[in-house]
Amino acid sequence: MASGAAYAAHPHDMNPDLPSGVYWRSAQADDAVALLKFIQLAAQAQNSTATTTLHDIEALFQNPYFNVEHDSRLMLLPTDSTETIIGAAWVLVNQNTAELWFQTHPHIEQTAQVEEALFAWCFVRGCQWLNASTNSDLSPSTHWLYGISWQDDHQRCNLFLHYGFYPLRFFAKMQQELAPLVNTPLIVPTLEPYISIVPFEITHSELVRQAYNEIFQEDWHYHYIDVDEWQRDYIGKHGFFPQLSFTAWCGEEMVGFSLNHVLGEYTPSLQSVSGHITAIGVKPTWRKRGIAKALLHTSLNAFIAAGLPLSTLDVDSDNPNEALGLYIKAGFIPLRMVVYFGKQV
Repeated sequence: MASGAAYAAHPHDMNPDLPSGVYWRSAQADDAVALLKFIQLAAQAQNSTATTTLHDIEALFQNPYFNVEHDSRLMLLPTDSTETIIGAAWVLVNQNTAELWFQTHPHIEQTAQVEEALFAWCFVRGCQWLNASTNSDLSPSTHWLYGISWQDDHQRCNLFLHYGFYPLRFFAKMQQELAPLVNTPLIVPTLEPYISIVPFEITHSELVRQAYNEIFQEDWHYHYIDVDEWQRDYIGKHGFFPQLSFTAWCGEEMVGFSLNHVLGEYTPSLQSVSGHITAIGVKPTWRKRGIAKALLHTSLNAFIAAGLPLSTLDVDSDNPNEALGLYIKAGFIPLRMVVYFGKQV
């Protein structure tokens, strides 16, 4: 396989060594359904809790930071009158970071060859994007490539390490079955009388966004969330239902929030659907008062009332605010660990 440097200026000229009969091209809008089936098949083979939907694929194609023609690749194998996706990759750039995503079909031979070809393309495309931003007067001084892997996927982890990435963080994928709690909801701790928890209201969205930026600005992977990104990836994202999210108040000051989504298609026939704790945050001066626990328990009780069979969340194992312990005490069980790999360029 040719080196990434050879393709730095011309990503479309990349021609990696592929299995016989396989070719690749950019993704297209018409590929959304086939791509969804491919991702779901891969997730099932990996025992993943991922619940990607068609809405998620369509939202990716519409993301202003994503050019589907230049920032995606599908690896295809012709079969009779159609073609089968055996690999997919894309790069999503935001400010000073490039997120690399790549996946192979679980039932093909030469998986390692296909996976490395996809990764090499992601690597080069990410570097090209970040090199272009380096020439901007507004460019941040530090640029990062990021990618993730299950900790027990040794082949994928070794691929990151081979390309000079190193593990930055370990996140626990956690889950709780809610059916046993239907008749015994979680007890919401009693807070100080001047603190109240109420359902999320769209009119308070901007206050929540500002609080989000204030609360998480010291997190290792934080970047400033502007109004457009907030609308697109948080409150405007498919699966966001205001009645399943909550805010904590002291008088007219919002001091914390629980921002939640429904993952999967919210229908009675899909039992793998889950209430996902996307983010729980409490302002620093209001911590150690039981607010985070109250927000969590209120959210879980709302999931139960909505008939959701599961609750899921991702938590940084190095979270300085003891979040992992909070979730375990609430009944969450760690399923698998995800490794966040990074490389500064």
